[in-house]
Amino acid sequence: MKITVPYGKDGSMSVDMDDKLAVNFLEANDVEIGNKDKCIAEGIANPINSRNFKEFLGDAKNALVIVNDATRPTPTKKVLDFIFEDLSRVNYNVIIATGAHRGPSEEEHIQIFGSYYDKGKENVTIQFNEHQDYLMGYNLFSF
Repeated sequence: MKITVPYGKDGSMSVDMDDKLAVNFLEANDVEIGNKDKCIAEGIANPINSRNFKEFLGDAKNALVIVNDATRPTPTKKVLDFIFEDLSRVNYNVIIATGAHRGPSEEEHIQIFGSYYDKGKENVTIQFNEHQDYLMGYNLFSF
């Protein structure tokens, strides 16, 4: 049996499996998505059990923002639309959390930050795991 699954931005991967193996597919639940801008604005203005972003920054002199790499569909540039003005009032740095992934390409920086990358690329650091090669071959499920 040959199974093909989506992989990467526009690609796919295939695997040939023994027909004797039981294979099941999980499907994501359908979720109603409201107005994204409204949801983000409300979440930043009225977070659950926390101060809003402007109050959170308060009179801070420095801020650190941790964002996902391009392998996660986080709407970082959309969130920046709502917080960048306040964030730019302090000395801020951004870490791209790559986990065991490679660092982002220039194209992926733009995918993550949009036009904000040019406004603050000197403040962006890529988290790099010095044991990345080891982790890539590590099987978390071996006991």
